[in-house]
Amino acid sequence: MTRLVVVVSMVIGGVLIGSVPTVAHHASGGLYKDEEKTVTGTVKEFRFVNPHPVLLLDMKNEKGVVETWTLQFHAATRMARMFKWNRGTFKPGDTITILGNPAHKGLIFRPIYVTFPDGRKEGVAGSVNPNAY
Repeated sequence: MTRLVVVVSMVIGGVLIGSVPTVAHHASGGLYKDEEKTVTGTVKEFRFVNPHPVLLLDMKNEKGVVETWTLQFHAATRMARMFKWNRGTFKPGDTITILGNPAHKGLIFRPIYVTFPDGRKEGVAGSVNPNAY
């Protein structure tokens, strides 16, 4: 009887531990500044890949020197479902404007809104209203 209780307890414990939801597979809380910044640049390359699409954007710094910044978006499947994005969403040479958060270090930027060459805006940081800005 005690053996049965131990086995059942272990099974129930395993199920409970295995069913705890994962909060996030990785965090970026300390990577980015709280400030929001709007930047305009030229698309150098767009990689629509898993786990996250990456956009390389050439932007001029304060001294007028072109720097290539890296922007990382939500999962490719999410961007495809929510916004119908694909490999051709951004084309090299496109001029786009991004509202987002720069990283504390490096040329990394977390996008919140994207303004496309045709003027269309998309909020890409979750459920945001592109007309709010």
